[in-house]
Amino acid sequence: MSVPTSTCRQVEPSRGDLVLSVGRALWHEVSAALRAVFCTAEDGVISIRFVVEGPITDDDRDSTTCVAAEVVADFPDHQVDERIEQVDPPTRVTVPPGWHLVFHRRES
Repeated sequence: MSVPTSTCRQVEPSRGDLVLSVGRALWHEVSAALRAVFCTAEDGVISIRFVVEGPITDDDRDSTTCVAAEVVADFPDHQVDERIEQVDPPTRVTVPPGWHLVFHRRES
């Protein structure tokens, strides 16, 4: 007798849950250099992209790690991949297709 195999597909967090989790994780981690934060979830991986102005510092890296730790605590069945990149003004920061905007500072 053959037993059907079940295919367990990773359930991704809703857009709202994901954005709220990353937003909460940013509390006390937003520096003056932070320009924007985006996130997405796919195939069991939550990706968070941080955009900063100026050289990336150790404090910037520490903050991204803290944010990732808070998010993985909300979604323990997922992996979190955080990336930080320098994009200086006047280059505009745009939301990548398929990503969700969590934070964008006011710029003139």
